[in-house]
Amino acid sequence: MKKYIMLILTAILLSACSDTGGEVEAPVQNDPAEETEEEREQAPEENEASDDDLETVETLGLVSSFEDLTKNESGELTKEYSLRDETNSFAAINPLEGIEEDFMAQMQGKEEIEDPERVLEQLQALLGNGAVGALAEKLNKFKPTFSAPLLPEPEEMDAGAEGEEPPAHAMILLDASSSMLLDVDGEQKMMVAKDAVLDFGKTIGAASEVSLYVYGHEGTQEDEDRELSCSTIDEIVPMGEYNEEKFYESVNGVEAKGWTPLAEAIKKAKEDSSQYEGKLTVFIVSDGMETCGGDPIAEAEAFVEEDEDRKVNIIGFNVDEESEEQLKKVAEAGLGDYLAADTAEDLQYSMKKTWVPSDMEVINKSLSSPKNGFAVPFQNLEINDTAMDLGFALSRENARFKRGVEILKNEEVITEEIARKTVELIDSQNEVKKQLIDEKKEEKLQAIEDEVNRIDEEINEWVERMEKLKEEQG
Repeated sequence: MKKYIMLILTAILLSACSDTGGEVEAPVQNDPAEETEEEREQAPEENEASDDDLETVETLGLVSSFEDLTKNESGELTKEYSLRDETNSFAAINPLEGIEEDFMAQMQGKEEIEDPERVLEQLQALLGNGAVGALAEKLNKFKPTFSAPLLPEPEEMDAGAEGEEPPAHAMILLDASSSMLLDVDGEQKMMVAKDAVLDFGKTIGAASEVSLYVYGHEGTQEDEDRELSCSTIDEIVPMGEYNEEKFYESVNGVEAKGWTPLAEAIKKAKEDSSQYEGKLTVFIVSDGMETCGGDPIAEAEAFVEEDEDRKVNIIGFNVDEESEEQLKKVAEAGLGDYLAADTAEDLQYSMKKTWVPSDMEVINKSLSSPKNGFAVPFQNLEINDTAMDLGFALSRENARFKRGVEILKNEEVITEEIARKTVELIDSQNEVKKQLIDEKKEEKLQAIEDEVNRIDEEINEWVERMEKLKEEQG
């Protein structure tokens, strides 16, 4: 059975070693304390900046790159608006409904603003749409993730020994406690674990019925949420034949949040599995020990005590020494195996000892391409939907800005000429933002295509080499 656990380890360690992308450096600013007395005397008085200084200050408020777009924050009067509100595709009759009086109160008594960029700066501070920044950040961080097939070399095949048959039923228990929000090798543990479970589900699902449970995903890590977090274990994929679309959507909807009810999760698995016949194995992916006061060792013993065809396997993901000690005892009590997912080197060594390609014909390489699954259209849809929501959010923000300009003109905070120029600036900025979104969308869609092609090339190269080797051997 270790070979099935190693499939999870493969995805965990390969994902944890992936690139995390570059960082944007913050602009360097001069320390005022380093200015000389002569420079301070020559500097323009406040609100009387020179033309060069004014141009520099104003330029900082305009969007010229996608990174600028990710910094778009909610305004003082719009910070309570939800993401759903801010991406509504229907235009409001009054864009400032509910906040117009507050906006007017904020602007009353203001000195006349004589520059369109200063006007836009005020509008952004009060009426900005935070959904723009949040969605832009989501789009910017998107990285295509596909289950990379195992392509063992002949020497690795020979190192294995014929293993036992896969179980009739496989129950996967995924830890979504708050510790999974931490990073390993520059990538969030939860994201690495999701990729691993997606890969493993597809693999074990070729021979077994599969269910997926999640725990630690409710509440928070705070004491007041402990009861909720420790008592909530959900079966998000019911036991049955593997369905890639359903499995993919369920896994990607999981968020790490709270405590770690490991014992309760095993107990829940025992209760729900009483109806199943034949071999059944629980696969637990966890990065830590029990934190809800339960006894996972006793629950693992209870799980297997009445049926010799049952076992509990544990995959300890980047765990500390104390947690590993407990998780090992849980696996031992559950008549299963404990395997540590720490380094790629450990994985490579273990694979040579446990992976037996003949057991499942290397999981049918002709079906290993991401093109044959649900992940490609799902991720393409995610990119297109995010870009579309960004467009809706921009439209709502622009409508608010233009209504704000109208009010400022009526209140004589700006002249009619400045109002006209501000609207032109809003429109020109909108065109810049839309172009940046389109470019980023195409970049991410291309990244998906490139990753699929890379995996296909590896599969095709491996299949060709194996076919040639078979011909040479007779």
